[in-house]
Amino acid sequence: MINSGKSVVIGTSNEVEVPVSYTLTHKVKLDDQWVFLYRGTLADEANVRATMFGPDFTTVSSIKKNCTERILIEPKEDLTNADAATWKAGGLAVKSSGGGDTDGVAVTTKLKRYAKLTANATPEPVTAGGTVTVTGKLTRANWNTHKYAGYGSQSVKLQFRPADSDTWTTLKTVTSSSTGGLKATAKGSESGAWRWSFAGTSTTGAAKSGGDSVAVR
Repeated sequence: MINSGKSVVIGTSNEVEVPVSYTLTHKVKLDDQWVFLYRGTLADEANVRATMFGPDFTTVSSIKKNCTERILIEPKEDLTNADAATWKAGGLAVKSSGGGDTDGVAVTTKLKRYAKLTANATPEPVTAGGTVTVTGKLTRANWNTHKYAGYGSQSVKLQFRPADSDTWTTLKTVTSSSTGGLKATAKGSESGAWRWSFAGTSTTGAAKSGGDSVAVR
């Protein structure tokens, strides 16, 4: 299993360790083994992310081990925007007698670009029944420039949570501008917090802004 079955979401600078767990069954004596992630074909070494930590294993029998490893991904060194895609897992076993076997396995994971959301609700406070305007911006990691840039043409939900509640309710959905800008209006009927929520896409992780509180008076 890769990353506990979840997508791997990566920003612009922080290194990410991807946990991998698997069971190894072998009929010959091995000197070493590890798994790796790759995109495209196994022959394309530029698109291989190798294990950096491990393997650690528990011996089940003379021919079976339960193993864990960690694959280190450094966005500034390893990634471009084209890497936001489905990656496959492969395994390499080195035989004590010499030689080894490399195989792809039927396990995949998605590498996604990290997204951020901001929110600002005004006026503060608002007269009961008055209009609250909520603005914000949706950005995501650009692995080519290693900066965050606006993410346009995306559906983003405006949500509200009353001051005495822990439950967020979606009031409307808007589309981000070409630069990632967001804007919506709603009636200020009670005090509470406003935020934006983005579900993510096949290449970009989900995001929620912090809540911006507005008192109704």
